[in-house]
Amino acid sequence: VESVGRIFVAIGFPAEVRMAIAATASARLPGAIVPPENLHLTLRFLGDTSQLGLERVSAALDEASFPAPFVIRIGALGAFPNSTRASVVWLGVTGDGDDLAHLHEAVEESCVAAGFEPEERPFRPHVTLSRMRPPVDARSILTGTPSVDVSSRVDEVVVLRSHHGRRPPRYELLERFAL
Repeated sequence: VESVGRIFVAIGFPAEVRMAIAATASARLPGAIVPPENLHLTLRFLGDTSQLGLERVSAALDEASFPAPFVIRIGALGAFPNSTRASVVWLGVTGDGDDLAHLHEAVEESCVAAGFEPEERPFRPHVTLSRMRPPVDARSILTGTPSVDVSSRVDEVVVLRSHHGRRPPRYELLERFAL
């Protein structure tokens, strides 16, 4: 079955939120900085997906019970897999995450209903800022970078296709689903 590309479901941000995140957090980070237009919060990565899989997930998202629109706050700097061997530096969601958790559950249920395997890793909501290859010790970056406090209204989820091969990757908006 031919893949239509690497697909993921995410929260996109308005331009002013992306620019605020980029301006505050990306100034002194090592590695490949994620350009402002690519900043997002992944709710579910589906990977290489067939046309049928994409249609099924779209149909399931169309029927999903999403929470009402809500606001998230972004600001806690962190690193994956850890601060001493960081391959990714990210901003986490701060404050009450109940609405975000409900949104993630609805997206996950939609993906499973569409035939995708359940995600085994726990949901760690974050916005990737930079990728490092090879990993670096990011402790001084995490403690030395001023904290960020950006709020964004969440009123839709988007389905994106990732185009790799060039740096940085390009994300193509395929569909929007209102909350």
